Amino acid sequence: MKKTFLLSALAFLSVVLVCGCQRSGRPDPDPVKTIVTGKIINRDVYPDHKTVTIKVQDFRGTQSSRGQGIQYVDTIRDDGTFRIEFDLFITQDIAFDPKVGSLIARPGDSIYIDIDFRNIGTMNFSGDFAKANEDYRRYVRSYYALDYYRNAGNINDDLSFLLFCDSVREVMYAKREEYIKERDPEGVVINWAGQFIDIQHSLVIFNRVFRNLQMSRSQGEEWIMPQEYEAAIHNMAHLFNDSLMTSNAYTLIRYLLTKQTWNHYNDMDSPLEEILHHMVNDVTGNNSNELFRELLTGAVFYQDLANNNAGFFENNPELFTKYITRPFISEPLAMYYAHVKYHNENPEIRHYKIMDRLGDSPGRLLLDSLLEAHKGKVVYIDFWATWCGPCIEAMPGANKMVQQYAGENIEFVFLCMGVDENQWEEIIRSLDMGGVHHYTGNREEINSLMSGFQIMGIPYYALVNQAGYLIDSGNHLSPGSPVTLGKINDLVNNP
Repeated sequence: MKKTFLLSALAFLSVVLVCGCQRSGRPDPDPVKTIVTGKIINRDVYPDHKTVTIKVQDFRGTQSSRGQGIQYVDTIRDDGTFRIEFDLFITQDIAFDPKVGSLIARPGDSIYIDIDFRNIGTMNFSGDFAKANEDYRRYVRSYYALDYYRNAGNINDDLSFLLFCDSVREVMYAKREEYIKERDPEGVVINWAGQFIDIQHSLVIFNRVFRNLQMSRSQGEEWIMPQEYEAAIHNMAHLFNDSLMTSNAYTLIRYLLTKQTWNHYNDMDSPLEEILHHMVNDVTGNNSNELFRELLTGAVFYQDLANNNAGFFENNPELFTKYITRPFISEPLAMYYAHVKYHNENPEIRHYKIMDRLGDSPGRLLLDSLLEAHKGKVVYIDFWATWCGPCIEAMPGANKMVQQYAGENIEFVFLCMGVDENQWEEIIRSLDMGGVHHYTGNREEINSLMSGFQIMGIPYYALVNQAGYLIDSGNHLSPGSPVTLGKINDLVNNP
């Protein structure tokens, strides 16, 4: 595969999202609220736990770089009680903290949990889905807690790797059958376990695919996917159903979208909306499985929203309603669209969230000095480090942007966060880099910037408008990509 595909694909897969309200301009989604209430006793055992958090994974993306899912939080009251209402669109597992790990819930359920911090191995469930959650918890704790795939990375031969993955899946299915005979669990737990096993198997294979792509990129070679991988991926469309979704299913859908449309990631010269139209045409024209087509189409809209763009969703309502009819796909996307649109129209919200996380830290002082130095200009910030191979590989593309926008009201700032200042100078000199360059080896500055921007990996990028607001940041703003160029053009041409 070409390098441009891998850079864009990996950026897409690593994006971090925040989601929220309902979409205006179309009927408001009205999901039935799911409610989880309960009481925690013996809180003195874990006195630092002050809140209860539920995270739901769906097409609204992720709310925090620290964990997957839309996040709902309630403070534990003095008597140990808590109550959380949240949107749920399909039966699925949801993350629950503290100590529970996860639950399984349906839209509209009212679930009650008694939690004893002195005996966290036992939870008492009542209300809706009580037996299902008892069955689910016992299965999760006893039958899939082990990392059965932990040795997969040590297998170099592709065929041997796939055979190993198949053997692990067989072991996990045998464990599932053992559990069914022992417990006679609710049918939804049996189905959940089967879907989880199959999707986890698929995710391990896809991780191997992208690892091989990354290795070939670093060696300057082209990796051709073996037929064995193609055969394994071909059957993944049948892993999904419209009555139950495991949380890891959404990750697999995004992998499958990338696989099915990766030729469009190479087309860096076409307008973004044209690329997205081609992707929709690909997934709707090449898949006979109706649910799978709909999930992949939803993932196309999701991908653009994940890049903090509302335009494709807004400009193509007929495409959306034609190909996405299932509420568990359409309603979260509509809510996500409303969130992105609102934040794009109010850029100060994103800006002040980052600034609040930075506080009065050394990283805040450094960022303030950079923004003040380029006040009144659009600013593109490239966070990188001398030890980061992908950062350095991306720099020729960034340098091309510096030349492309010469004379425009934009400054390209390259902020190197360690490790060796001499090496930093040599890299800049050897690449003949334009733009403005800053180096910091100050660990407090680096850590506070990583925390404030919630940077999980570099290269990482940020865009500042002419009013001085940080209007976007993330791995998706890679140099020269249609997403990045479109945003820069808008900022430069529309002060």
